[in-house]
Amino acid sequence: MKLKSTKEITKQNWPEGTKPVVSVFNWTYNHIDYIKESIESILIQKTNFPVEIIIHDDASTDGTKEIILEYQEKYPQLFRNILHTENQWGQGKSIMKPLFEKPKGKYIALTHGDDYWTDPYKLQKQFDFLEKNKLCNYVFTNNSVLHSNGELKTINKNLDNLFDLKYLLKKRIMPPTLTLMFDKGLLINNIQWRHLIKKAFNVDWVLLFMLNQNSKIGFIKDNTGVYREGIGIVSNTNVIYKMKNGIETNKKLNTMTNFKYNEYLNDNRFNYSEISYYYAREKKFINSLGWFFKTEFHLITFHGIKSIMSDWNKRYIKNSFNIIFNRTTK
Repeated sequence: MKLKSTKEITKQNWPEGTKPVVSVFNWTYNHIDYIKESIESILIQKTNFPVEIIIHDDASTDGTKEIILEYQEKYPQLFRNILHTENQWGQGKSIMKPLFEKPKGKYIALTHGDDYWTDPYKLQKQFDFLEKNKLCNYVFTNNSVLHSNGELKTINKNLDNLFDLKYLLKKRIMPPTLTLMFDKGLLINNIQWRHLIKKAFNVDWVLLFMLNQNSKIGFIKDNTGVYREGIGIVSNTNVIYKMKNGIETNKKLNTMTNFKYNEYLNDNRFNYSEISYYYAREKKFINSLGWFFKTEFHLITFHGIKSIMSDWNKRYIKNSFNIIFNRTTK
């Protein structure tokens, strides 16, 4: 069957009741400079199946919503948007609930309003992969990162095509949101998981465990999109809050998975060190010192006494004390 772009398929006017095969879920907030590129990168996707686009706008105030409405008016059969009038994130409310309830497609692909896809066959490739590999319900790809200084860096991960969650954790790789596609049926109707997602800061991390307990993970080596560094909500949230939330999330994940991944979920050295480092930057010396000792104690008890001599820990100590010396004494 000839592949057609999402725009072309939309113009054909699907028969009444036609269900989309893939639901693209896009979170956005104040992305006026990027949202058009993000939406267009979805519209140029070439597939042999119908697609729907769900844009979740968390009450943008910069004109992002107006751009979304323009596309919605132009392609009414394609867009099923969620446009809030009050900011949910700022009120501490979860923006994840619609992900469980809104999509109609068999598969869900994720992205954000500041990111964009570069491969017009991304959705088709991932759909074909999942249809072919029935033991796999979650697939991601390579991508590029656009740094704040304008540098575009390609991230080429050298991975197998199929593997389990432990393989990925051992590689210490977190699949970027904009590269994901997964089976909607795996959004488990489980109170524990859904409650944790509402409370967790790093939703991608929770989804990774939630979706891959009893199935394989797929990987396509093609580079399909660009992640903009330092733009989104996650990038601009208080680091100390993020790290503390991450520790609590890992504790709950560890319990919920019966400590199957304890080697990875109980390793909090990065979180502890980041908290210590950022307390020092905020000139809160006592707090910084307390988390410094937590970091070192954790290294000794979890990784052994030799770990405190690792290059990583030496750099952390050096950087932390430089910050304390240069900033807390002023």
